[in-house]
Amino acid sequence: MYKIKDMFKTIFYKLKTNFILRSILRKTIYKYPHIIHWKNYKINTNNIRNNNSSKKKILIAPLVNADQTLICLHSLLGVSLSLKNCNVDYLICDTILPACTNAINFVIDEDEFVKYGPKKVCNSCYDCNHTLFTQIDKNYLKLSNFLDDEHFKYAEKLSVSLSKEEIINFNQDNVNIGEHCLAGTLRFYGIGDIDKKKNSTKVLRKYFCSALLVKKSIEKILDQNKYDAVVVDHGLYIPQGIITEVSNNRKIPTKVMWQGYKENSLLISDKITYHKSLINENKENWSKYDFNNNKKEKIMNYLKERNTGLTDWFSFNKNPDMDWENFKIENKINKKVIITLMTNVIWDAQLKFEQNIFKNQMEWINSSINFFKDKKNINLIIRVHPAEIRGDVPSDQKIEDEIKKTFSILPDNIKLIKPDDKFSSYKLGIESNAILVYATKLSFELPCYGKNVIVCGEAFGKNKGFTIDPKSQDEYIHILNQLPFENELDFHKIELAQRYAYHFFFRRSMHLNSLKKVENQYPPFKLREDFVEHLKNRKDPGLEIACESIINNKSAILDV
Repeated sequence: MYKIKDMFKTIFYKLKTNFILRSILRKTIYKYPHIIHWKNYKINTNNIRNNNSSKKKILIAPLVNADQTLICLHSLLGVSLSLKNCNVDYLICDTILPACTNAINFVIDEDEFVKYGPKKVCNSCYDCNHTLFTQIDKNYLKLSNFLDDEHFKYAEKLSVSLSKEEIINFNQDNVNIGEHCLAGTLRFYGIGDIDKKKNSTKVLRKYFCSALLVKKSIEKILDQNKYDAVVVDHGLYIPQGIITEVSNNRKIPTKVMWQGYKENSLLISDKITYHKSLINENKENWSKYDFNNNKKEKIMNYLKERNTGLTDWFSFNKNPDMDWENFKIENKINKKVIITLMTNVIWDAQLKFEQNIFKNQMEWINSSINFFKDKKNINLIIRVHPAEIRGDVPSDQKIEDEIKKTFSILPDNIKLIKPDDKFSSYKLGIESNAILVYATKLSFELPCYGKNVIVCGEAFGKNKGFTIDPKSQDEYIHILNQLPFENELDFHKIELAQRYAYHFFFRRSMHLNSLKKVENQYPPFKLREDFVEHLKNRKDPGLEIACESIINNKSAILDV
């Protein structure tokens, strides 16, 4: 019975991924009405390519992206570069990879994934990419054209020959394959500890196979085409992290793009994911520009808006509760001194950060609870991030459950605020004497209000001069022993935090006025009708800086 069921399932998968059938379905069913339809703009990028053989050659690699916002931004960059006399290639995965960032356990059962990989989501990814990119480059690069049977045999053979630990620590030709495989596996499950799941090693092997195939294919592509720049999203996970590292190793200027935090904005970092690059960003980039009173007012108004998410791409707590007195009553907060610990989603961007003083977020949380459990004069409030349940990848490893493994019952002075609680994290931070963070952007947002923030992980505000940054666990405990703080931040540190926040949200996260916001659709924008003339007349400063960054290998910073 089970064999017959498996046979029919295999036939079904083959039918679903048949290219001829998919082509028919794309023309009759899959419309993707809200992506950018470049054919309406009458741009013949193929003619541009033929006339630009001596110009800069750019590889844009959306590769695996069912996210319509991101692929529209990829195409916007590509068309803009073409119109600026660049020769642009696009690289797409044609359902060939055995594992990728599109696969999550929330959508694909782990047993199904181990057997079939991401096939369940491959169609929507490829169909959407094909629909968009075939309009601007009918000869876009397909990943399968750069792989053969020997590559698959090699990847499979190596993956089964290595242990879990060997895969996690695997480095080949200065490419940190294991790091991205581990991050991808954790993301698949929505967990922070790979040992939590019975089939995690099998899933890890799928990502390892995929990483080896991506490495082989991108090396072949870069050998055959001498690109002047490579553009990829994420900069981590599989396949994006591997492309980023191979390109960097070839000394090719590599730009990692992502949608900015504000709506209709774009963020481009150099060489690596912005999760790493902006933590160690050159201070000259953000501390020397003209930060006047108008910009100060602008960033403080925006931070108020961020509390509700009105002008952001994403918001995990819209219409937050701001009633502080009621919050204290409901949670029996009766101490004058309040310290708040702000968590992150436990699986997100699980990379190696050399400066971290704790092994992971849970070690930090448990250490903090252990310190405060006997401090009866202080309320420690643990605010679990709302994205734990409201994000694109819901966490399958919950902060509350992990805490209970060590502390079955929390003492009365320690309160846990669950992710579905509507109370404002911003309001909670402002009412606190000090805030403890691991990797949240609150590390630089709350200092803008004068709040003391202690950073214990890879937060963007770290080492910028306005946070407290312990260099060891002993130093962390020493700092906690000084609580409560008598004073809030001085004027210089507040202004430094505001200067950095403005840089992060307005200069790094570059607004694109070529896009117009559209409510209640996805992606939540459309391209302006006069885009070509708008671009030719250099009326979109954010897009101009983005293109300049790619063409001339400069940092993408919009000085507004």
